[in-house]
Amino acid sequence: LTVAALMEALHDTDFEPVSVDYRDVLAFPLSGGLISRQLFGRESLLWRAVVRLDAAVHRLLHVVPPLERFFCWRYLVVARRAQ
Repeated sequence: LTVAALMEALHDTDFEPVSVDYRDVLAFPLSGGLISRQLFGRESLLWRAVVRLDAAVHRLLHVVPPLERFFCWRYLVVARRAQ
């Protein structure tokens, strides 16, 4: 489901979006997530390095918010019921 489709669905059900946050440049895909098997154990040095790299890249992308939606694998939409 794309963010645009979700926003439309929220409006159709009397909810209004409050915020959209994008997450996980590398950590989610490399964790196995929804797309593949896990490449690194959760406690391995490689996994910790990937998580730190993911956080650093995300901070850089956050400087230019439109870039986040192109590089991040997951999003979080916060919405509230319309008044």
